[in-house]
Amino acid sequence: FTALEYLDRQLQRSETAADLSFVKEGGFQVWNPHPFAVKVPVGMEAFTDPNHSGKEFCSLEDENGNRIPLQSLPASSSYGPQLSPWGKLSAMVELPANGERFFAFSRTPAGDQKNLGTERQKEFLKRLSFPVYFDNNGCWGFKMEAYGHVIDKMELVSAETFADGPVCSILKAEYKYKNSEVIVELYAWKDLPEIGIRITADWQEKFSCLKLSVKSASSP
Repeated sequence: FTALEYLDRQLQRSETAADLSFVKEGGFQVWNPHPFAVKVPVGMEAFTDPNHSGKEFCSLEDENGNRIPLQSLPASSSYGPQLSPWGKLSAMVELPANGERFFAFSRTPAGDQKNLGTERQKEFLKRLSFPVYFDNNGCWGFKMEAYGHVIDKMELVSAETFADGPVCSILKAEYKYKNSEVIVELYAWKDLPEIGIRITADWQEKFSCLKLSVKSASSP
């Protein structure tokens, strides 16, 4: 707690000392604690059009007027206070080693606003499976040395684009097996080769367990 409090005070001091006259309707203060430069996704839940101009934020602008794409991803709630449009404002930012940058929200589009699409996630989805194993080891698994044999696998029942923009795209897939369900969300970010994965599982089956299997490029 003390370390977080110290960090918060230091960021407040640097924000106070910075010239933020170009920030008119809010923005990001982003700090990189690593000793090397990074390009990373950042985001926070906020109003997408706080002053009701009729046009939502679509880019981030730095102190020199340079702009990068900004995308509103689904937030925990579709609307914020006073039922105003709300989202997780997200962007890919470049940060110097052990340094910080400030960005202002802007309604002026950046140069590259092309949607990413979900083709990468669809290809990755082909390598995913959820085999079901026999398991009678009980809650704690005492004396358990290995899982039993595969008795079945979950069925992929749907896969659809959940979000698609210039910063991030999300493919949402649904699997079912008897009384159980698994939701998989596959994330692709601009300029990042990795595919992010988020799994929500509702497993109701007795004497069985579920395993996530990812077929590697070298698998037969």
